[in-house]
Amino acid sequence: MCCDNDLEETCSTSTNEPLTASPMILECDLDGDVEVDGPEGNAFTTFEGTVTVSRESSCTSGSCWFSIDSLEIDVDAFSDSGYIGRDMQASLAYHGFGQVDSSTDEGTIAIGMFGLDVTMDGATPSLSLQSYAFSLGNSDSAVFEVSTSEFQIVDAYFAWED
Repeated sequence: MCCDNDLEETCSTSTNEPLTASPMILECDLDGDVEVDGPEGNAFTTFEGTVTVSRESSCTSGSCWFSIDSLEIDVDAFSDSGYIGRDMQASLAYHGFGQVDSSTDEGTIAIGMFGLDVTMDGATPSLSLQSYAFSLGNSDSAVFEVSTSEFQIVDAYFAWED
């Protein structure tokens, strides 16, 4: 599953900030495109969801840590070459930690460090509709936009065996 960079998001931060240094927490609504590749070709669909992200609020130069603390995504149905997927959901399997460049707000999470638990109903030309559940981690470095008011999945690629 790959998330392209034409996403729209809405984020909010807490207006009741403590006096001590604490992480900045963003809660965002996400929507965007997904490409699903399979043995018979690829299909494109859209998704929407929510994410909670933490970032060091005191970090203003160099690399800063950020984490994806929760993620829930609902993917629209897709179909290609007789393969059908519907009722697909993904949630964060474990906290994703990475670094963001404070001068560009571009963040990355290393291979295998951004995990998803996926459930879906799917069918192939030779099989009837079945339910699937699996976990997977990003297969390449995942790229994000992580500012003080915005979170965006720029590119995240997940590959798994059949």
